[in-house]
Amino acid sequence: MMCITELYQNDISTASATCQQISNLAPVGQLPPLDDSGKRPSKRLLYLGTYPKANSRNSNIAALQASALGGRQRTGFRGKADTANLRIILPGAMLGVALGWLTFSHVDARWIKLLIGIEAIAFALDRFRAARSAAIAVPSAPTFLPGILWSGVAGFTSFISHAGGPPIMQYLMPQNMDKMRLVGTTVIFFTAVNFAKLGPYAQLGLVDLSNLAVSLLLAPAIPIGYFAGYRLLQAVDMRGFNLVTAWTLLAAGTKLVFDGLAG
Repeated sequence: MMCITELYQNDISTASATCQQISNLAPVGQLPPLDDSGKRPSKRLLYLGTYPKANSRNSNIAALQASALGGRQRTGFRGKADTANLRIILPGAMLGVALGWLTFSHVDARWIKLLIGIEAIAFALDRFRAARSAAIAVPSAPTFLPGILWSGVAGFTSFISHAGGPPIMQYLMPQNMDKMRLVGTTVIFFTAVNFAKLGPYAQLGLVDLSNLAVSLLLAPAIPIGYFAGYRLLQAVDMRGFNLVTAWTLLAAGTKLVFDGLAG
């Protein structure tokens, strides 16, 4: 579940990606050549990405994230995202990021953390109630106005205080979609959000590469965490997935409230 846990408070995903051909690896944007049997072999791509992440309004951190992702069978989330939702929440998130950029110097991140933390705790408690219900969860279709609203809030809070996870889950989880589709959607959502934040962060002077060496030392742990989380996601049933998600939201909300009160 690590892939989900990281999204709730830190919402870290690749914000700037480059892919290079290494030995027999296929470069980005190109398919590997057909072999003698006429089949296209699976190639693995090594992605190197940087993302900004701030622990507070006055701290500027940029790190290097490296993740060795497999082909279609091993990546797992490729093709799993809900495109109907993405058509709604990606534009909404871009509006939220733009608002965060324009108001960054006027907004106190402590209040944002406190408000989002309270919202996350309340939503987690509601998810616990839903998990105890004997009623069968029926998937529902995306709705435009709530999608624009919650994704906009997610983009804004992600830009200001890196707390975009709870708002977008407030919109996505009640749809009762398949767990793989839910995670795949959030992965693409936060990848796009972090891409969008990179330019504004640079303009605001928040990008600092001074700790790049430490990030490189920690980079080998990324694919380990990714594949461990993916295997765990496959193993847990839907009820267990919802409970773990609710507990994660509760923990993230509590941490955000603490950070907001502590300053």
